Amino acid sequence: MNQTSPLFSPLACLCALGLVACGPEPAQSNEPFGILNDSFPLLVHGWDGAQFTIETVPRRILPLNAGAVDALVALTGPERLVALPSLAAEYSTFPADAEAWLSLPQFSEISAAAILAFEPDLVIGHEWQAKSAAAYLRQAGVAVLILPMPTTFDDVSREIDILGRVIDASSEATALLTQLERRRAALRTGAEKRSFVRVLGYSNYGTGGWAAGADTTCDITISLAGMRNAARDVGLENFNEIDYELLLRLDPDLILVEVEEGGVAGPTESLLLGEAPLKGLSALSTGGLVRLPRRLNSTTSLRMLDAAERLADAADKWLEDAALAASREPQRLRD
Repeated sequence: MNQTSPLFSPLACLCALGLVACGPEPAQSNEPFGILNDSFPLLVHGWDGAQFTIETVPRRILPLNAGAVDALVALTGPERLVALPSLAAEYSTFPADAEAWLSLPQFSEISAAAILAFEPDLVIGHEWQAKSAAAYLRQAGVAVLILPMPTTFDDVSREIDILGRVIDASSEATALLTQLERRRAALRTGAEKRSFVRVLGYSNYGTGGWAAGADTTCDITISLAGMRNAARDVGLENFNEIDYELLLRLDPDLILVEVEEGGVAGPTESLLLGEAPLKGLSALSTGGLVRLPRRLNSTTSLRMLDAAERLADAADKWLEDAALAASREPQRLRD
């Protein structure tokens, strides 16, 4: 990109076009997270407490992570984005005709300078990302919407509603939310038969195992599918390092593992199947490994519902297989 003079900077262009309200760092407010009025200019209260104005409909949107990309893919088209985070190709879910999305410029550095180079009029990120960059961007006059990490799927729904209003896609957001609720209802319909099944989200890349407890997106996925999180059941919160002894003591019915592109077994699955001390895990002898692609296993977005549907389908098959095996047991004993 050509260098610009101070009189013709990206910031100057944004201010001149009236896309953002330029000036000092936005005031902090005690208003609840959300949008405080119904039409542009929108007065927005971010989750981080910053209150700012979006003067006109954003046309140059820049998402900072794969979860934000997932939401935007569901609500709008690639023509309204100026760039994607480089990990989106691996961690986000795109439509079948993804070429227009994946041909967007990509960035790997989250810094104010790198972001300003794309001349965005709206930046969307989550609470765990570079707060210093967000503060600098706001001082430069760029609207930065910071979203909270979801702790329930209702949080995801609220995020979709807010994003729909912020990017002037409220009708799309309403239709999407209706569709998501229909899918959640379908999961609830079959949840009772799965309610006793204990699931563990587990990862191990050879340097130690980790389990996903309460307040993780994996926990939300398991809950959506109508099952119990084995790590939550023993009081584990967030991500916890667990040794083989605890893993064997938990002995979950199903273990969620990540698979590589094309369904190739990942390091966690290979380790579970190859470690002699773990042969006693019930899930290994009953077909209880549930394989999720990275974009679903690591998602923080509405795609948790995709993951939950896959988990529910796998659990239903596991239950059917277990019932079939049990029905054959009396015959085996007679023989």
